[in-house]
Amino acid sequence: MQEAVKRGIFTKSSSSCSSGGGAARYRLVHWSLRNYLIAVHLAATASNNIARFRKEFERVSAAEMDSVLALLVQLLACQPQGQGLELLFSSISLLSVPLQSLLAVECVHEPSTASSLCRLLHRHCLHSATVSDSSWAPLLPCPQCPLRSIDILLRPGELAGLRSFFDSLSANTTIDSVKLSSVPGTEWTGTEVHSIARLLLQLCTEKRRLEALSLHFTLLSERQHSVFQPLVDALAFCIGSGLPAGLRVLSLEMDLAGGQLHQLSNAVTSRASSTSALKSLQLPNLCVVEREDGGFSGGVGLAASALTRLVAASGVRELGLQGCWRAAGPATGVSSYSLRS
Repeated sequence: MQEAVKRGIFTKSSSSCSSGGGAARYRLVHWSLRNYLIAVHLAATASNNIARFRKEFERVSAAEMDSVLALLVQLLACQPQGQGLELLFSSISLLSVPLQSLLAVECVHEPSTASSLCRLLHRHCLHSATVSDSSWAPLLPCPQCPLRSIDILLRPGELAGLRSFFDSLSANTTIDSVKLSSVPGTEWTGTEVHSIARLLLQLCTEKRRLEALSLHFTLLSERQHSVFQPLVDALAFCIGSGLPAGLRVLSLEMDLAGGQLHQLSNAVTSRASSTSALKSLQLPNLCVVEREDGGFSGGVGLAASALTRLVAASGVRELGLQGCWRAAGPATGVSSYSLRS
């Protein structure tokens, strides 16, 4: 303590100086040093007494956790061969430490730190995640990444920062199921939809392993099917080109018009002539309008024709129409079924 006082970290309180007796009392020269000293103490304790470390770590308040954890990880990362981080991550639980706090630590970008964190997530059997930012990016290239599926929630105005995330996702070898989605009713500009289409192209052409792909973009207002046409164009191009090569399941909930479904059907059936792995096509909440004479009206006639051709001519073995709407005249009904060829 005397050394800390000499260095100006602590000062002796005026009350203990004037009293002349009893234990001396000290206070920090500035409150901002508090979290740093807590982290230093915990780092030293972790190396000497792991049981005591666990008890004292649990006493860190929620308000101090993010700051203390960031400092603690940086201190332990300095130990040789990552031993300190392995000790830390083997001693804490995601029940007491928010995962987002761990992902926010700056040195998690270091491969050794990212690997240690991945092993912690493995122990907690965390194999799927919903993300809306690039916080997971440092973990994705790690061979130890625990994720098998990921749901990427896209938001207007936040797409530019996701390019590096998709670069990391393309390098990942453990995730085989990807979902791109947005909150239902989200309004997108034409520029933003083209940005999403570019991310989709990158995903389909560069992802090393992709067996299931889901796109979930819906409008709550009057349906304007042309809004998502760039996504349909990008997807049709990739499917027709046989990309991703190992794609087995494709799910589309995008308020597709008959012409768009026909476009995708052409891509799927042309791909079937090659060595295609696509076996399941899911089209939930598709609306089919039936005329009184048993035919189909307008562009939905193209949709019905496309579905028939998919079952008859492509390599798809399962066509899912869960929640499919069938409208006959003014009345509507709902059916949920799956066709198998």
